[in-house]
Amino acid sequence: MKPLNEIKALDLSDSYAGAFCALQLSDFGAQVIKVNAKGREAGIKDSMPLKNGRSLMHAYLNRGNKCIEISPDDKADIDALLKLIGESDVMIVGDRNLFAGIDLHYEAIRDINSRIVYASITGFGESGEYAGRPCAEIVAQAASGVLGFTGFPGDVPVRIGVEFGDTLAGMKLNLGILMALLDRSRTGTGDRVEVSIVDSLIDTNELPVLYRTGLGEVIERAGNGDPTITPYGIYQTKDGFVSIGVASDSMWQPFCEALGLGELEHDPKYTNNESRLGNREALETAISKAVVNATADDIVRRMRSHRVPAAKVYSMEDVMHSEQLEYRNMYASIYVPDLGAFTVPNNPMNVEGFNLSGIYGAPEK
Repeated sequence: MKPLNEIKALDLSDSYAGAFCALQLSDFGAQVIKVNAKGREAGIKDSMPLKNGRSLMHAYLNRGNKCIEISPDDKADIDALLKLIGESDVMIVGDRNLFAGIDLHYEAIRDINSRIVYASITGFGESGEYAGRPCAEIVAQAASGVLGFTGFPGDVPVRIGVEFGDTLAGMKLNLGILMALLDRSRTGTGDRVEVSIVDSLIDTNELPVLYRTGLGEVIERAGNGDPTITPYGIYQTKDGFVSIGVASDSMWQPFCEALGLGELEHDPKYTNNESRLGNREALETAISKAVVNATADDIVRRMRSHRVPAAKVYSMEDVMHSEQLEYRNMYASIYVPDLGAFTVPNNPMNVEGFNLSGIYGAPEK
């Protein structure tokens, strides 16, 4: 038995962040019903990639869920939705305009079901002058300052290549739901949980905020490096790239030994992180020369033998065939009628007896 087997949740969000939150609930046993607005286009169920005209992303995010369509103009549909709300423990809501004509505000839902946990997920939040503005992953990264802090100095800001804000906001909403459910077990009443994607990304800005407010300094973009630590970056070998992170001064000596950089080990310009930051360019040049004629595997092996964090920069093909990730059970196969079986990322939270094998993808609706 999974911990959320007795929980029933409705997902009316039609966004990646909302669907990702619902996915976490479903993976741990909740009965999730995905509610789509009839006639709605360009939602999750239409997102890329498509196979036979159907969205594999929809199948992944809504795996194991039931899906229904509601027409806001149809009284029978509205009555059916209100009945589901009265029976549910959790309700995830995004853009309420998708269901125009149905009052989905918290106060109205609470009057129907005082025990429900009402979970709102939006781009900018439900208060302030930006409330209600449309949002997308790249917009949230821009509005939160994350985009402006990513990339190389003096160059174009660079978008984080995955759905970082959506995923993070979905996880935070999921955490809020679980806390509200725990509180309900004591009080008997539900509550309102609200998360915005931009707010969730702001929560990752602790480094530039601390420098700005604590030291009065503005730290700039550092490309693939870290503005506060060096060596900490990506280096080219003769057959690929490696990432190396000398995360503390205690790693400096073993790092130098691993690369045969004895002449730098006791040089006052490099003996501590502060001095290395002041001489970053010369240090990076020396490291690049030390690794460029070695293989990536050799550099990683040397770093590992000296307990210095390092890894090859893997392609997605490498990751899909990783023995380590296979051992960690990080991929699962789901089955979708008419589409067959395909592989998806597994849930990284390891709980005894937890397995996604054999879980079906979302129905066509």
